[in-house]
Amino acid sequence: MASTSQSIRVIRHVTTLDGRMRFTRVADATMTAVDDAPGRRSHADDPMPGMPPMLNMPIPVTQQVLVRLDRQRQPILGFGAAMTEASAINLMRLKQGYEQEYWQLSAMLEIRKLRRQLTNIVQVNCPGVDVCINPQMPPPSALQSKLLRQILMTGFIDQVAVRKDLVDSSVRVAKRSRDVPYATMWSEEDAYLHPTSVLYGASPAPEMVIYGELLRTSKVWLQGATAVERRWAPLVGKPLCIYGKPLASPAPQYNATKDIATVFVVPSFGPKSWTLPAVKAQQRRVGTRWQFDRVL
Repeated sequence: MASTSQSIRVIRHVTTLDGRMRFTRVADATMTAVDDAPGRRSHADDPMPGMPPMLNMPIPVTQQVLVRLDRQRQPILGFGAAMTEASAINLMRLKQGYEQEYWQLSAMLEIRKLRRQLTNIVQVNCPGVDVCINPQMPPPSALQSKLLRQILMTGFIDQVAVRKDLVDSSVRVAKRSRDVPYATMWSEEDAYLHPTSVLYGASPAPEMVIYGELLRTSKVWLQGATAVERRWAPLVGKPLCIYGKPLASPAPQYNATKDIATVFVVPSFGPKSWTLPAVKAQQRRVGTRWQFDRVL
């Protein structure tokens, strides 16, 4: 049996009756770890009552760990030398939890900073709105998710990709989105959903997506893809749309003075004039001509 010695500081946390978390130093000693020792129990086998196993296991915190994590502790627990050990422990637990969910710690910290920045912007510009950073905020509702995707589409309106079978009748798509080609606005090459995307392997594949960037390897990959609806393009990307003549069916409807008409038109989107589903729109008569007014 092999044994190794290391000076470590073992710290455990306990939750007091008032709900606060207190960190207790268990030992500062030179401990000997013996490999394959029969009958030995790890600290992870001794969970504290009422706490998840991941949050109960004692964590050996060496000086090297504290130095390495010191720069990352402030976004977690703030400032102060007294919080160094607690921050390191909390950060290590966060990393363990994120790894189990296949999340990146650096990305989650950036999300936290962005959330704080957006909250501050709302507080400064909308003093009458009661908004704060709520750590227990529930997941977004279906309506909120829809609005968030529309906001993203507005910001990435020039980075839109459409499923290729919708713009090229000769293309036959596979059942799973991992093999489905997408056409981008500015390139003639086919692009595919990146394997790290949550949309990868989805069935059916989204008709339209926005993406953060294109990655070229053996294929062109869409990274940071978000599913959007084709019918949203005329709403959020009006400057990129061209509208055809009103459809004969459904028939146009006119107001009492017959200077405003409600019609259905087929828009074309982007530099390649992708055909979109027909939308309901309003036209206004100017002199003897009808002009497009807005999408309803």
